[in-house]
Amino acid sequence: MLKYFHKRKFILTNFEILAPVGDEKNFYMAINNGADAIYLGLKNFNARDKAQNFDCENIRHYVQFAHLFGVKVYVTINIILTNEEIPLLLEMVKRCVESKVDAFIVQDLGVAYLLKNTFNNIVLHASTQMGIHNLEGAKIAEKMGFSRIVVSRETSKEDIIDIKKNTNLEIEYFVQGALCVCFSGNCYYSSIEKNESGNRGRCLQFCRLLHTAYCNEQKVNKGFLLSTTDLCLLDRLKELKELGICSLKIEGRLRRPAYVGYLTKIYSQAKVALQQNKNININENLENIKKLFYRGEYNKGIYLNQINNKNIINSQFQNHRGVLIGRVLNVQKFKDIYQILIATNGYQINKNDGLKFVYNNNELSLGVGSVKRGIIKNEYLIYTKTQTKEDSEVYLTVDSSWENTCEENLQKIKIDAYFEAKLGKKPLLKLKSGNIEISQVLFENCQKAISQPINYNQVKETLNKMGDEPFYMDKLTCDLDNVFIVKSQLNELRRKAIELLKQKLINSFENKNCKKIEVDFSFYNKTLDEQNVNFNLENNKYVVVNEQTNLESIKEEDFNYVFSPINFNINVVISFLNKVGNNSKKVYLNMPKYLRKEDFVVVNEILNNLDKTRVGLVANNIYALSYIQKGFEVLGGVYLNIANHFSAIYLKNLGVTNFVKTFESFANSFDEGLIYVGKPALMTLCHCPFKTSYNYSKCQDCKFTDNLIYKNQSGKQMRVVKTKIINCLFELISQETVNKNKAYNKNVFLDFRW
Repeated sequence: MLKYFHKRKFILTNFEILAPVGDEKNFYMAINNGADAIYLGLKNFNARDKAQNFDCENIRHYVQFAHLFGVKVYVTINIILTNEEIPLLLEMVKRCVESKVDAFIVQDLGVAYLLKNTFNNIVLHASTQMGIHNLEGAKIAEKMGFSRIVVSRETSKEDIIDIKKNTNLEIEYFVQGALCVCFSGNCYYSSIEKNESGNRGRCLQFCRLLHTAYCNEQKVNKGFLLSTTDLCLLDRLKELKELGICSLKIEGRLRRPAYVGYLTKIYSQAKVALQQNKNININENLENIKKLFYRGEYNKGIYLNQINNKNIINSQFQNHRGVLIGRVLNVQKFKDIYQILIATNGYQINKNDGLKFVYNNNELSLGVGSVKRGIIKNEYLIYTKTQTKEDSEVYLTVDSSWENTCEENLQKIKIDAYFEAKLGKKPLLKLKSGNIEISQVLFENCQKAISQPINYNQVKETLNKMGDEPFYMDKLTCDLDNVFIVKSQLNELRRKAIELLKQKLINSFENKNCKKIEVDFSFYNKTLDEQNVNFNLENNKYVVVNEQTNLESIKEEDFNYVFSPINFNINVVISFLNKVGNNSKKVYLNMPKYLRKEDFVVVNEILNNLDKTRVGLVANNIYALSYIQKGFEVLGGVYLNIANHFSAIYLKNLGVTNFVKTFESFANSFDEGLIYVGKPALMTLCHCPFKTSYNYSKCQDCKFTDNLIYKNQSGKQMRVVKTKIINCLFELISQETVNKNKAYNKNVFLDFRW
C-alpha cells in the first residue's frame, strides 16, 4: 500500500539523474523518487535481455506518464545487430518515435548510421558499449550525429575535460552500480564459452566466478580475480559537475525496486543539495546502500583518477554481501529444524529479512521465516532447515521493513482548482498546474436548488477523490449560487478536467522537448539493392605479428603484415619496418583498443615518423578512424564488432579500405569483410591483473611475466598479455582458435601471435 506522496519540486538544471528501469514497478519507483530521466529496453535489441522490459504496445503509455512529470525516456538499442533483424528494428524505432521517446542509446555503428538516415531529427546517444573514452573517439561520434556519449567507465578525468572543451557533446557518466571488468563492448567470454554474447545482452557473468592464477605452472592466487567492486560516486558530484558531466547514470535494470527507488532518491537529493550549497549525510546513505547491494568496499572513481587497481577487484566476494550485523552464538538441532541464536550490534532481525552467514569464507544465505527475540537485548532466534556454524559472521542482505519504506513514495502533481456554479450557466471547473491551465464545463445549465444547494465542502470532497490520478489539490476557490448539481455530474466534470489537464501537461513537455521526426525509408530500401560494399579486394590476406613472432614461419608471400607491438614505441616500430624491408606489401600498425590522453603523445610520435604510403592502421576502436583524415589507410579491426551491411557501408563511406567482421557466431550469416582466424582476446582489461594476482599495488613492484595464466572453473586457460604504451593495457587471450577451418580462405585476417 502506498502511504504517502512526495511533492515534487521542479528545479531547472542540466545536471540529470538518470535511473535504470527494467520493468513496470521500477519505472514508477524511478519517477516517484525524483529521476530526471530513465532508460529502458524493449523486448528486443537491448543489453539487458533478462529484464522484463517493455514493448511497442505499451511504450506510449509509459512515455506519456513520464512526460507528465517532466521525465525523459531513453530507449536502449545497445547491442550489435544482424542484417536479418534490421526490418524489425526499424519498425520498433518507428513505434518509439511515434510514442515521443526522447532519445535512443545505440552501440552498433551501422544502426546509428541507418537511424540517422531514416529518422530525420532523431536523438542518438552513444552507448558505453561503443567504448568512447578519448577526444578522437568523441569527435567521430559527433560526426556520426550523436548528441551525447556515455563514456566508458575507464575514461579519465583529463580525457573528459578534453572532450568537453573540444566538442558540443553532452557527456553521460556512470556514478553507481556494477562495473564490467572488461573494457566496454569488448567482452567475448560468454560468447566463446557458451555462445551467449554480451554484445547481444546475454552475458553470463563468467567474470564473477572463481579463477586461479598460475605462473610457470605454479599456483599464484585463487579467488574472484575478475570480479569488480561496485561504483559509488555519491560524494563526488560537485567534481563531476565541474568536469561538465550532464547526466549521472545509475546502473541496475536487473535490481530490486527498493534499489532503484532509494538510489534515485539519494542522488536526486544530493543534486539538489549541491545546487543549494548544502551537505548530505554520505555515511548514512552508504550504510543504506550496502543493505541493497554491496560487494565490498566501493570503487570511488579509481578509473577517473587513474589509481590503477585500488579497489577495482575484490577477489574475496563476488556477490551481495550486505551489512555486518552480528555473529552466531549457538546452533541447536530439533529434528530437521535448526535453531540459530544471533547476537546483533543493534540491528533488529525481522520476518522476511535476508541473512548471509560467513564462516572461513564459506557463505550461506537464507530468508528469515520464524524469528523470536532472545532473552538478552539484541539477541534473536531464527529457525531454518539449513545448518550454519557457530561463530559465523552474520550479514543483513535484505532489510524488509526498511525496503518497504523505500517503496512508499507516490509522486503527485500539485494543482489549484477554481469551481464556478452560477444559476442558468454551465458548471465550470478550472485546473492549474504551474503555468498550465485548463477549463472544463458540463453540458447542462445549473438549476436553482429546492432544498440542498451545493456547498464548498461538497465540492472539495468530490474534487479530492483523485483515486489513482497523479494529482493532489492544493487550493480550491469556489463561486457558488444557490444551485443544485448531481454528484455524478460533478464527478464526471472532475474526470474530464483531469484528463484534459494531463494531456495538456504532456503536450507542453513534448512540444518543448521533442523534435518533430520525419520518417523516410528510402535510404534503407536503396541499400537493400546493393549486393556488397565493394571494398578493395586486392591484397586481402593479413597476418598479425609482434616482436616475438618468427617471421620465417610465415611462408605465404601474399600476406600483408599487421604489426601489433608489445611495447608501443618508435624504436620498436622502426625496427620491425627495417626487418621486413621494402617488400611490395603494405604494413599495418594494429592500434590499441584503449588510449588515454598521455598515450596519444607516444602513438602520435610513432605515426608522425611513418611513411603513409607504406604503413596503414588497423582501427580496433572508433577513435582510430580519425586517422583517415590524417592521410592514413585504415582497416576496420575485429574489435569494432562489425556484423551487418550498414556498418560496412558506414566504414566504406568514411574511407575505410576493408574491415574484419566479428568472430561472434550470431553473425555467421554475414558474409562481407575479412574473416578473423586466431585466438581472440576474451577480455580487455584496463586494470593490472598482475597486481591482483600477486597482491601488490605499486608499479615499481611490477611482477610482469609472459607466463601468467588464468584458469576458470571448467579448467579452460586464458593467457594474460600486456601492451605497454605509457600506461599498460592487458588482454585475456583465449586458448581456442576461432574459424580455424577458414585459415586458407581468400579474405582472411590471421592472428599469428599466440
